[in-house]
Parts: sequence; structure tokens; C-alpha cells
Amino acid sequence: MDGRLARILGAVGILGVVEASAQPFDHLACSKVKDPAPRAAYTASLMPSGSDLPSASGCLIKTPAKQLCVDVRTSDVTPPPPGTDPAVGSAQRYLCYKTKCPKQETTLPATDEFGSRVVVVKKLGLVCAPIATTTTTTTSTSTSSLPPALSRCCEILSGCFDGLEAFVTETCATLGTLGEPGEVCDGATGTCKPTGSPGQVCCTCPVGGFCFEGPIVPFGDLCFEYGCTPQLGVCDDVTHTCRTP
Repeated sequence: MDGRLARILGAVGILGVVEASAQPFDHLACSKVKDPAPRAAYTASLMPSGSDLPSASGCLIKTPAKQLCVDVRTSDVTPPPPGTDPAVGSAQRYLCYKTKCPKQETTLPATDEFGSRVVVVKKLGLVCAPIATTTTTTTSTSTSSLPPALSRCCEILSGCFDGLEAFVTETCATLGTLGEPGEVCDGATGTCKPTGSPGQVCCTCPVGGFCFEGPIVPFGDLCFEYGCTPQLGVCDDVTHTCRTP
């Protein structure tokens, strides 16, 4: 293993504890909002992704929105919680609406960083709709859809990725080498350059909450070695996951 990579990743292992600066934005923080949307009502059927919670039909969803939930990263939790953050991957932003469904009550075994217990699930009160990601299209040859002032490139392992400057600067300080302002990820070489092109392979690392792209040799083997998932595609500079170009 390359000595620099060993120093970066040796302390955490393939599936070990990731440095705080590489933790994904996997928590939601919710705030009340004043939404100018007109008053309206919609009916809907709601189906959870798992069979451990019941579906609901004939639900009434009312606008305007009542809450905004945004993806956040937690740190310095005091006192240390009794459980472990499962680090399921990055979340996203939602607007939440007051909702009424036929009354149902069930129980759900739940484990998070604050411990394991069985919670009682009562009537549904809100439905949250994901907010569309706003991006700006530029005439640059860069593969990034973000304005150059908000985008930054990072070289990591034998690849690179672009993203919001705040995320890239913090993550790259621990895991890689920060590119110069104005440079973008050139996936063909796995380096930061004034112009970029897609790589042969894109690699998603859910434990660290980031993705990167580069040439198939030696990039593909490194992707497997560090517990990430290689695929054909490009690294999305907003969601930090691989997508089809």
C-alpha cells in the first residue's frame, strides 16, 4: 500500500471509524417555516420502503409547508451517546406538510447513536417532500454543474472529485490534495486541471460520504480495496455519489 494512503486510511480501516471531517451529512435538522405557497389540499397513499411499518391510504396533505428539514453533520456530541451512528449515507433537504391519515398505531425496534429501544409509532402528522437541487449551467468544459466560485477540486487516492468548496476543503484536508481555485476534476487522469473530462470509473464511498473518479488502472482496484463501490459514471458534485453521465 502506498505510504501516504496508509497514513490517511490506516487509522480507520476499510469499514472503520471515519474521521469527523469525512462523515456524511446524514442527520436532519428541522425548523418551522413561513411558506408563501397558496392553501391547497391533496389526497395521497403512502407506502414505507420496509414492511415493518404499515401503508396508509386516503391521507390528506395540506399546503403551505410547516417545516424545513436540512441535511447536517453532527460533531462534538456531549456527553457521548450510548450507541453508534450507523452512517447510512448523505440525506437531503425537505419541505414538510401537515398531513392527516386514518389512525394507526404500531411499534418499531429502532437503533441509532442514542441507543436501542422499541418506539411506539402513533398517527402520522407530516409528509416531507424533497427539495429539487438548484444548479447553474456554465459554458465551461468542466464536468461540474456548479458555478466556479462555489466549486473546488480534490485529488484523492488515484482519482479526484468536485464539490461545494466548504465540503471539499474540509474533506480534502484529511483525505487528499486540494486543487487550485478554478481547477476541476479531470477523471481521465484522476487529477485537478483547468478543464476536465469524465473518468473511466466512478467510485462511491458511503462510509466517508464522498465519491471520486479516475482511470480504471489502478483506480478500480483501489476502489474495492478501501470498501467503496466502482461503477461506470461520473461523480455528482452535489450529492457526492456516482451517477450516469
